[in-house]
Amino acid sequence: MNLKVSNLSCGFQNIPILSNVTFECPAGGIVILKGSNGIGKTTLLRCLAGLSYKLAGDFSLEEGSIAYLGHLNGLTGNLSVFENLMFWTKIYGLKDFKNTVSTMKLNDILHTHINTLSAGQQRMLSLARIHLIQKNCWILDEPMTSLDKENQKIFHNVLEQHIKNNGSAIIATHQNLPLPLLNTKEVNLNIHKTSSKNQL
Repeated sequence: MNLKVSNLSCGFQNIPILSNVTFECPAGGIVILKGSNGIGKTTLLRCLAGLSYKLAGDFSLEEGSIAYLGHLNGLTGNLSVFENLMFWTKIYGLKDFKNTVSTMKLNDILHTHINTLSAGQQRMLSLARIHLIQKNCWILDEPMTSLDKENQKIFHNVLEQHIKNNGSAIIATHQNLPLPLLNTKEVNLNIHKTSSKNQL
């Protein structure tokens, strides 16, 4: 499954922030979105994920193929890690989450309530949701926020396996992804900044 973005413009309400963004992400590929703070990386990702409207241009993405992770972790704080995983498993009609628990190294915190987890542990659980729901295209906004070196390595391994399984990923990050992947490209959003003074 290929994601093709053609002359896409997006922004806040009717105020354009980015214009004429064009790139392609093939199956088994990664696109890294780069740009200065406030350039509109989050705005673009939300547009691709269907959470905000495009202002112009187009993109093609198979319906139901996206797993999106934004700045917020999307966790239920009064539930445990186990209960959050169980909830997602039922919502998405999956059989179980044992593989995800093992892959993301969540065994030691499985019965810990979300409100008592560190920021890094909460981020890992939010990434576990992405791993769990088995979508082809991952759209990730600063996925390594608050992760220590050990958890960064776990994320790198999970991402690499996703790509080897012919998945794809669109990632906004200011951190390096030291992955030996041939199909990784960067898109510099600074050149797509509009002249408007209003930015996100």
